[in-house]
Amino acid sequence: MTGALASWTASLWKQSSHTADDPVPVFYIDGHRKAVYADHLIPRGLVGRFGKILGCLALVVLHDQEGHPLLVTTYRGDQHLTIGLPAIITRYEQAANLHCPRIAQRDCVRAYR
Repeated sequence: MTGALASWTASLWKQSSHTADDPVPVFYIDGHRKAVYADHLIPRGLVGRFGKILGCLALVVLHDQEGHPLLVTTYRGDQHLTIGLPAIITRYEQAANLHCPRIAQRDCVRAYR
């Protein structure tokens, strides 16, 4: 189902033909942690909204250069964004039939209360 979603969003927000100034697609990858309250122990991570270590799920969201969400994947709450980054790019490239060079730049933004 994730592959079908990626194919659909690739066709929905299809990039116009590339120019010499913009030879490759640009993607923005964002990570979120959503608190989950359960009767069973689940992986824990820092939930920025609360500033606490809670049981949570990690979401990795892939956006295009216009900010459109292209793909969302869910992981264990203790997973770091850099682990989910290669997987979501590979999954989207396969679904959208893209083959382009990869350059990753990491910016840290912390949520403060």
